[in-house]
Amino acid sequence: MNAQLSRIQEALSLPHRIQGHLLYNTASIGVSIYPQNGEDADYLVKQADLAMFHVKESGRNSILQYSEELEESIRRRKVLSQQLLSAAVNDEFEVHYQPILASDSLKVAKLEALLRWTSPSHGPVSPAEFIPLAETSGSIVSIGSWVLRQVCSDLSRFRTDGLELTAAVNISAVQLMQPGLTGLLLALLAEYRLPSSSLELEITESVLVSGDNILSSLQELRGHGLRISLDDFGTGFSSLSYLRRFPVDVIKIDRSFISEMTLEPQGDVLVKSIIELSHNLGLKVVSEGIEQAEQFDLLRRLGSDELQGYYISRPMQAVDIYSFLSQNNLIFAKK
Repeated sequence: MNAQLSRIQEALSLPHRIQGHLLYNTASIGVSIYPQNGEDADYLVKQADLAMFHVKESGRNSILQYSEELEESIRRRKVLSQQLLSAAVNDEFEVHYQPILASDSLKVAKLEALLRWTSPSHGPVSPAEFIPLAETSGSIVSIGSWVLRQVCSDLSRFRTDGLELTAAVNISAVQLMQPGLTGLLLALLAEYRLPSSSLELEITESVLVSGDNILSSLQELRGHGLRISLDDFGTGFSSLSYLRRFPVDVIKIDRSFISEMTLEPQGDVLVKSIIELSHNLGLKVVSEGIEQAEQFDLLRRLGSDELQGYYISRPMQAVDIYSFLSQNNLIFAKK
Protein backbone atom coordinates (compact mmCIF):
# COMPACT_ATOMS: atom_id res chain seq x y z
CA MET A 1 0.00 0.00 0.00
CA ASN A 2 2.81 2.43 0.84
CA ALA A 3 4.31 1.90 -2.58
CA GLN A 4 0.96 2.64 -4.25
CA LEU A 5 0.48 5.80 -2.21
CA SER A 6 3.98 6.96 -3.10
CA ARG A 7 3.26 6.43 -6.81
CA ILE A 8 0.06 8.47 -6.48
CA GLN A 9 1.97 11.28 -4.76
CA GLU A 10 4.69 11.22 -7.42
CA ALA A 11 2.09 11.33 -10.21
CA LEU A 12 0.33 14.31 -8.62
CA SER A 13 3.62 16.16 -8.20
CA LEU A 14 4.42 16.12 -11.91
CA PRO A 15 4.45 19.63 -13.44
CA HIS A 16 1.64 20.81 -15.70
CA ARG A 17 2.02 23.39 -18.44
CA ILE A 18 -1.01 25.69 -18.53
CA GLN A 19 -1.16 28.72 -20.84
CA GLY A 20 2.60 28.79 -21.10
CA HIS A 21 3.19 28.50 -17.34
CA LEU A 22 4.76 25.47 -15.69
CA LEU A 23 2.79 24.69 -12.52
CA TYR A 24 3.77 22.28 -9.75
CA ASN A 25 1.44 20.52 -7.33
CA THR A 26 1.97 18.82 -3.99
CA ALA A 27 -0.29 16.21 -2.42
CA SER A 28 -1.32 15.94 1.21
CA ILE A 29 -2.74 12.44 1.64
CA GLY A 30 -4.69 11.05 4.58
CA VAL A 31 -5.36 7.33 4.78
CA SER A 32 -7.75 5.08 6.68
CA ILE A 33 -7.88 1.30 6.27
CA TYR A 34 -10.79 -1.15 6.33
CA PRO A 35 -11.43 -2.87 8.70
CA GLN A 36 -8.51 -1.74 10.89
CA ASN A 37 -9.84 1.80 11.28
CA GLY A 38 -13.56 0.99 10.93
CA GLU A 39 -16.17 -0.73 8.83
CA ASP A 40 -18.44 2.18 7.91
CA ALA A 41 -17.54 4.02 4.68
CA ASP A 42 -18.51 7.48 5.94
CA TYR A 43 -16.54 6.92 9.14
CA LEU A 44 -13.46 5.81 7.18
CA VAL A 45 -13.66 8.91 4.99
CA LYS A 46 -13.90 11.11 8.08
CA GLN A 47 -10.81 9.45 9.56
CA ALA A 48 -8.84 9.87 6.33
CA ASP A 49 -9.93 13.50 6.27
CA LEU A 50 -8.56 14.04 9.79
CA ALA A 51 -5.25 12.52 8.77
CA MET A 52 -5.10 14.74 5.68
CA PHE A 53 -5.72 17.93 7.64
CA HIS A 54 -3.00 16.94 10.09
CA VAL A 55 -0.60 16.59 7.15
CA LYS A 56 -1.54 20.09 5.99
CA GLU A 57 -1.00 21.57 9.43
CA SER A 58 2.37 19.81 9.70
CA GLY A 59 3.86 21.20 6.50
CA ARG A 60 1.91 19.49 3.67
CA ASN A 61 3.17 17.20 0.88
CA SER A 62 3.19 14.01 2.94
CA ILE A 63 1.21 10.84 3.69
CA LEU A 64 -0.31 9.90 7.03
CA GLN A 65 -2.48 7.02 8.17
CA TYR A 66 -5.23 7.63 10.69
CA SER A 67 -4.72 6.32 14.21
CA GLU A 68 -6.46 6.67 17.55
CA GLU A 69 -3.39 8.54 18.83
CA LEU A 70 -3.81 11.05 16.00
CA GLU A 71 -7.47 11.65 16.85
CA GLU A 72 -6.60 12.08 20.53
CA SER A 73 -3.89 14.59 19.59
CA ILE A 74 -6.34 16.58 17.46
CA ARG A 75 -8.96 16.47 20.22
CA ARG A 76 -6.38 17.69 22.75
CA ARG A 77 -5.40 20.60 20.50
CA LYS A 78 -9.03 21.66 20.09
CA VAL A 79 -9.64 21.57 23.85
CA LEU A 80 -6.45 23.48 24.66
CA SER A 81 -7.13 26.09 21.96
CA GLN A 82 -10.57 26.70 23.44
CA GLN A 83 -9.27 26.89 27.00
CA LEU A 84 -6.57 29.39 26.01
CA LEU A 85 -9.27 31.91 25.15
CA SER A 86 -10.24 32.23 28.81
CA ALA A 87 -6.99 31.20 30.52
CA ALA A 88 -6.01 34.75 31.53
CA VAL A 89 -9.46 35.54 32.93
CA ASN A 90 -9.44 32.27 34.87
CA ASP A 91 -6.02 33.07 36.37
CA GLU A 92 -4.36 30.01 34.82
CA PHE A 93 -1.21 31.82 33.63
CA GLU A 94 1.89 32.63 35.61
CA VAL A 95 5.07 34.43 34.63
CA HIS A 96 8.33 32.87 35.77
CA TYR A 97 11.70 34.61 35.52
CA GLN A 98 15.14 33.26 34.63
CA PRO A 99 18.06 35.42 35.79
CA ILE A 100 20.69 36.53 33.26
CA LEU A 101 24.12 37.43 34.61
CA ALA A 102 26.48 40.13 33.38
CA SER A 103 29.69 38.34 32.43
CA ASP A 104 32.05 40.93 33.89
CA SER A 105 30.44 41.62 37.29
CA LEU A 106 28.51 38.32 37.66
CA LYS A 107 25.56 40.38 38.90
CA VAL A 108 22.04 39.90 37.57
CA ALA A 109 21.82 42.03 34.43
CA LYS A 110 18.17 41.27 33.71
CA LEU A 111 15.46 38.62 33.86
CA GLU A 112 13.81 36.72 31.03
CA ALA A 113 10.04 36.48 31.44
CA LEU A 114 8.70 33.00 30.61
CA LEU A 115 5.00 32.21 30.47
CA ARG A 116 3.66 29.11 32.24
CA TRP A 117 0.14 27.68 31.86
CA THR A 118 -1.78 25.11 33.87
CA SER A 119 -4.76 23.80 31.89
CA PRO A 120 -7.83 22.95 34.02
CA SER A 121 -8.16 19.59 32.24
CA HIS A 122 -4.59 18.68 31.21
CA GLY A 123 -2.45 20.22 33.95
CA PRO A 124 0.83 22.01 33.12
CA VAL A 125 1.24 22.47 29.35
CA SER A 126 4.60 23.20 27.75
CA PRO A 127 4.99 26.60 26.05
CA ALA A 128 6.29 24.68 23.04
CA GLU A 129 2.78 23.26 22.71
CA PHE A 130 0.46 26.08 23.75
CA ILE A 131 2.24 29.08 22.16
CA PRO A 132 1.80 27.75 18.58
CA LEU A 133 -1.85 27.00 19.40
CA ALA A 134 -2.30 30.54 20.66
CA GLU A 135 -0.73 31.94 17.49
CA THR A 136 -2.93 29.91 15.13
CA SER A 137 -6.12 30.61 17.11
CA GLY A 138 -5.41 34.35 17.42
CA SER A 139 -5.45 34.33 21.23
CA ILE A 140 -1.73 35.19 21.30
CA VAL A 141 -2.55 38.92 21.12
CA SER A 142 -4.62 38.98 24.30
CA ILE A 143 -2.22 36.56 26.02
CA GLY A 144 0.73 38.73 25.03
CA SER A 145 -0.99 41.81 26.47
CA TRP A 146 -1.59 39.95 29.74
CA VAL A 147 2.09 38.97 29.92
CA LEU A 148 3.29 42.53 29.29
CA ARG A 149 1.02 43.89 32.03
CA GLN A 150 2.10 41.21 34.50
CA VAL A 151 5.80 41.82 33.77
CA CYS A 152 5.40 45.58 34.22
CA SER A 153 3.53 44.97 37.47
CA ASP A 154 6.32 42.71 38.76
CA LEU A 155 9.05 45.15 37.71
CA SER A 156 7.21 47.95 39.50
CA ARG A 157 7.01 45.84 42.65
CA PHE A 158 10.73 45.03 42.41
CA ARG A 159 11.55 48.74 42.13
CA THR A 160 9.38 49.55 45.12
CA ASP A 161 11.52 47.06 47.05
CA GLY A 162 14.73 48.68 45.81
CA LEU A 163 15.52 46.32 42.93
CA GLU A 164 15.91 48.16 39.61
CA LEU A 165 15.66 45.13 37.37
CA THR A 166 14.90 44.90 33.65
CA ALA A 167 13.04 42.10 31.87
CA ALA A 168 13.25 40.50 28.45
CA VAL A 169 9.83 39.54 27.05
CA ASN A 170 9.15 37.39 24.00
CA ILE A 171 7.08 39.09 21.28
CA SER A 172 5.57 37.15 18.36
CA ALA A 173 5.24 38.30 14.77
CA VAL A 174 1.44 38.40 15.23
CA GLN A 175 1.84 40.87 18.11
CA LEU A 176 4.30 43.01 16.17
CA MET A 177 1.82 43.35 13.33
CA GLN A 178 -0.85 44.71 15.69
CA PRO A 179 -1.08 48.51 15.24
CA GLY A 180 -1.73 49.09 18.95
CA LEU A 181 1.38 47.38 20.35
CA THR A 182 3.46 50.53 20.79
CA GLY A 183 0.57 52.37 22.41
CA LEU A 184 -0.02 49.46 24.80
CA LEU A 185 3.63 49.33 25.84
CA LEU A 186 3.87 53.08 26.39
CA ALA A 187 0.62 53.06 28.40
CA LEU A 188 1.87 50.22 30.61
CA LEU A 189 5.22 51.92 31.18
CA ALA A 190 3.42 55.11 32.19
CA GLU A 191 0.91 53.30 34.42
CA TYR A 192 3.63 51.47 36.34
CA ARG A 193 6.08 54.40 36.21
CA LEU A 194 8.80 52.43 34.44
CA PRO A 195 11.46 53.74 32.06
CA SER A 196 11.42 52.28 28.56
CA SER A 197 14.85 50.79 29.26
CA SER A 198 13.24 48.40 31.75
CA LEU A 199 11.86 46.27 28.91
CA GLU A 200 13.73 44.30 26.24
CA LEU A 201 11.60 42.75 23.50
CA GLU A 202 12.77 39.37 22.22
CA ILE A 203 11.97 38.31 18.67
CA THR A 204 12.96 35.18 16.76
CA GLU A 205 14.82 35.08 13.47
CA SER A 206 11.68 34.02 11.61
CA VAL A 207 10.07 37.35 12.54
CA LEU A 208 12.68 39.21 10.49
CA VAL A 209 11.42 37.70 7.23
CA SER A 210 7.77 38.59 7.93
CA GLY A 211 7.80 41.76 5.83
CA ASP A 212 8.40 45.50 5.92
CA ASN A 213 5.59 46.03 8.44
CA ILE A 214 7.74 44.25 11.01
CA LEU A 215 10.68 46.52 10.23
CA SER A 216 8.64 49.69 10.73
CA SER A 217 7.14 48.30 13.94
CA LEU A 218 10.59 47.50 15.36
CA GLN A 219 11.89 50.92 14.37
CA GLU A 220 8.96 52.59 16.12
CA LEU A 221 9.46 50.57 19.31
CA ARG A 222 13.18 51.23 19.37
CA GLY A 223 12.53 54.91 18.76
CA HIS A 224 10.72 54.99 22.09
CA GLY A 225 13.75 53.58 23.90
CA LEU A 226 12.75 49.90 23.98
CA ARG A 227 15.58 47.47 23.33
CA ILE A 228 15.27 44.66 20.75
CA SER A 229 16.99 41.29 21.08
CA LEU A 230 17.21 38.52 18.49
CA ASP A 231 16.51 35.16 20.15
CA ASP A 232 17.80 31.71 19.06
CA PHE A 233 20.37 33.28 16.75
CA GLY A 234 21.79 30.86 14.18
CA THR A 235 18.79 28.52 13.91
CA GLY A 236 16.48 30.49 11.60
CA PHE A 237 16.48 32.52 8.44
CA SER A 238 18.45 35.62 9.29
CA SER A 239 21.66 36.67 7.60
CA LEU A 240 24.21 39.43 8.04
CA SER A 241 22.07 41.70 5.89
CA TYR A 242 19.19 41.34 8.33
CA LEU A 243 21.43 42.25 11.26
CA ARG A 244 22.46 45.44 9.49
CA ARG A 245 18.97 46.30 8.28
CA PHE A 246 16.87 45.64 11.37
CA PRO A 247 17.13 47.64 14.62
CA VAL A 248 18.55 44.94 16.88
CA ASP A 249 20.51 45.64 20.09
CA VAL A 250 21.22 42.15 21.42
CA ILE A 251 22.00 38.73 19.93
CA LYS A 252 21.08 35.60 21.88
CA ILE A 253 23.20 32.63 20.80
CA ASP A 254 21.02 29.54 20.57
CA ARG A 255 21.55 26.82 23.15
CA SER A 256 22.38 24.27 20.42
CA PHE A 257 25.66 26.10 19.72
CA ILE A 258 26.48 26.25 23.43
CA SER A 259 25.86 22.52 23.95
CA GLU A 260 28.21 21.65 21.07
CA MET A 261 31.16 23.66 22.41
CA THR A 262 34.20 21.67 23.52
CA LEU A 263 37.56 22.48 25.11
CA GLU A 264 39.33 20.91 22.13
CA PRO A 265 41.13 23.09 19.57
CA GLN A 266 38.51 24.70 17.29
CA GLY A 267 35.80 23.46 19.65
CA ASP A 268 34.62 26.99 20.29
CA VAL A 269 35.32 28.56 16.92
CA LEU A 270 31.67 29.00 15.87
CA VAL A 271 30.53 30.64 19.10
CA LYS A 272 33.68 32.77 19.16
CA SER A 273 32.97 33.97 15.61
CA ILE A 274 29.37 34.89 16.47
CA ILE A 275 30.51 36.88 19.51
CA GLU A 276 33.21 38.73 17.56
CA LEU A 277 30.85 39.46 14.66
CA SER A 278 28.16 40.77 16.98
CA HIS A 279 30.62 43.03 18.80
CA ASN A 280 31.92 44.36 15.48
CA LEU A 281 28.32 45.29 14.62
CA GLY A 282 27.91 47.04 17.97
CA LEU A 283 25.60 44.36 19.40
CA LYS A 284 25.64 42.78 22.84
CA VAL A 285 25.69 38.98 23.15
CA VAL A 286 23.72 36.73 25.49
CA SER A 287 24.66 33.03 25.63
CA GLU A 288 21.71 30.87 26.69
CA GLY A 289 21.43 27.22 27.59
CA ILE A 290 24.50 27.12 29.87
CA GLU A 291 24.33 23.92 31.90
CA GLN A 292 27.96 23.26 32.88
CA ALA A 293 30.69 25.16 34.70
CA GLU A 294 33.04 24.60 31.76
CA GLN A 295 30.60 26.32 29.39
CA PHE A 296 30.14 29.18 31.86
CA ASP A 297 33.89 29.80 32.20
CA LEU A 298 34.63 29.42 28.48
CA LEU A 299 31.91 31.87 27.44
CA ARG A 300 33.26 34.44 29.86
CA ARG A 301 36.71 34.05 28.30
CA LEU A 302 35.24 34.36 24.80
CA GLY A 303 33.64 37.70 25.71
CA SER A 304 29.93 36.87 25.88
CA ASP A 305 28.38 39.92 27.55
CA GLU A 306 25.63 38.05 29.39
CA LEU A 307 25.08 34.46 30.52
CA GLN A 308 21.89 32.45 30.96
CA GLY A 309 21.03 28.83 31.71
CA TYR A 310 20.24 26.16 34.28
CA TYR A 311 23.82 26.29 35.60
CA ILE A 312 22.99 29.78 36.86
CA SER A 313 19.34 29.22 37.72
CA ARG A 314 16.14 27.61 36.52
CA PRO A 315 13.15 29.90 35.90
CA MET A 316 11.40 30.86 39.14
CA GLN A 317 8.39 32.69 40.46
CA ALA A 318 8.73 36.43 40.98
CA VAL A 319 8.67 36.05 44.76
CA ASP A 320 11.76 33.81 44.62
CA ILE A 321 13.89 36.43 42.85
CA TYR A 322 14.72 38.09 46.17
CA SER A 323 16.32 34.99 47.69
CA PHE A 324 18.18 34.23 44.46
CA LEU A 325 19.71 37.70 44.40
CA SER A 326 21.02 37.34 47.93
CA GLN A 327 22.45 33.88 47.17
CA ASN A 328 23.85 35.05 43.84
CA ASN A 329 26.00 37.65 45.58
CA LEU A 330 27.63 34.86 47.57
CA ILE A 331 27.86 32.06 45.00
CA PHE A 332 29.12 33.83 41.89
CA ALA A 333 31.33 36.30 43.74
CA LYS A 334 33.66 33.35 44.34
CA LYS A 335 34.12 32.56 40.65
